[in-house]
Amino acid sequence: MELQLNKEKKTLPQPHTTATLKCPMDGKFYVSPAPGKPPFVKVGDKINKGQVVCLIEAVKVMNEIQVDQSGTIVDMLAENGKSVHVDAPLLVIQP
Repeated sequence: MELQLNKEKKTLPQPHTTATLKCPMDGKFYVSPAPGKPPFVKVGDKINKGQVVCLIEAVKVMNEIQVDQSGTIVDMLAENGKSVHVDAPLLVIQP
């Protein structure tokens, strides 16, 4: 791999950084507020800190999961309707 210096600033190019939203509890992962409704977010969407991005159903209670930073959704790692566990990665955000 050949690295090229930025001629104006004489620095190496910065790699893209990403953050992973992790599951806060055991439960079932849902991408939309109800069956047949559009998803909260999809890959490529711009999101804002505090925005609800999914639901986790735990003990028959629907818990809204919010992001702690703004950015763009680059990958959805959890599958709709499937079980997730504490600290499981749910989605990837590029700030």
